[in-house]
Amino acid sequence: SGRRRIRPRVFLFSSQTLRMCSDRAPAEAFKDRIPVIDVSGLQDGDEAQRRRIGQEMFSAASHVGFFYVKGHGINDSVLSRARDVS
Repeated sequence: SGRRRIRPRVFLFSSQTLRMCSDRAPAEAFKDRIPVIDVSGLQDGDEAQRRRIGQEMFSAASHVGFFYVKGHGINDSVLSRARDVS
């Protein structure tokens, strides 16, 4: 049928790495492994800056699976409320 079965990469970190990080809070445990991307240039940046941010996001999502976002402009009180109700 022309379709290929693609196996997902479920485990990005070895079991040893996960054991070493299990004593810390998740954000603290992986902050040195998960990219932090400043997206502030998506609204007020030029085309080259938006393209660079898009490439960073694509690369992080493709190779790591996750990324932290900073410079999004969402008020801290909104983020706190979202955490409270989740």
